[in-house]
Amino acid sequence: MERITPRYVFEARIRISTLRGSEDLEMEGWTRDISESGLSAFVARSLMVEELVTLEVPLAGLQRLRIPARVARCLGTQYGFQFTALGPDQRAAIQSAVRNLPQADAGDQMGVRFREHQSESEPKQDTGTNVADRARMLIQRGYTPKVAVELVLHELEVEQGFSPRVMEKARSEAEEFLAKLRRGVI
Repeated sequence: MERITPRYVFEARIRISTLRGSEDLEMEGWTRDISESGLSAFVARSLMVEELVTLEVPLAGLQRLRIPARVARCLGTQYGFQFTALGPDQRAAIQSAVRNLPQADAGDQMGVRFREHQSESEPKQDTGTNVADRARMLIQRGYTPKVAVELVLHELEVEQGFSPRVMEKARSEAEEFLAKLRRGVI
C-alpha cells in the first residue's frame, strides 16, 4: 500500500475522546506509528469505523496535540485514525517529533501480522513473549494493570489467529498476573 506521507515508529500513550449520542466517552490507546496524515493505535474499548474522535497526542517535552480524526479502520483492538483537520503548527510539530525516528514498514501496519498468521497453516502455539512481560511494558508506560492486560490479550488474539487454545493459556496467565499484583507478590 502506497502512502501519501511516510509513517514513523512512534509509541506513546494517547487519549481518545468521542461523543456517542449524549455521552462523552474518553479512553486511552497506545500508538504504534504516526504520520502527517494519521496514526495507528491499540485501544481496549470499541470504536466504530467512520466515528469522529479527538486524539490527544503527546510529543517531545510537555507538548500535547489535540487533533480531530476519524476511525479509518479496525482490526481487533488495532485502529487506524485519519487526521481530519491538522493545522500547520500541528503538522510542523509532528514533523519535528519524527525527524529522528525510524520509518515504519511500508506495508499496511494494521494488518501485517494478522495476514502473516492467516497464511500459516497452523496458528502459533506459544504467545511469543508472555502476558506478564507485555503487560509490564505497558504498565511502565503508564497504563493501569487491568487496561494493560486487556490490550495484551486483544493483541495476542489478533497475532495468534484467534486460536482458542492459545487464548485460553493467555487468559490464565493474565488472571495469574493480576492476582499476583493484587497480593503484592510482584
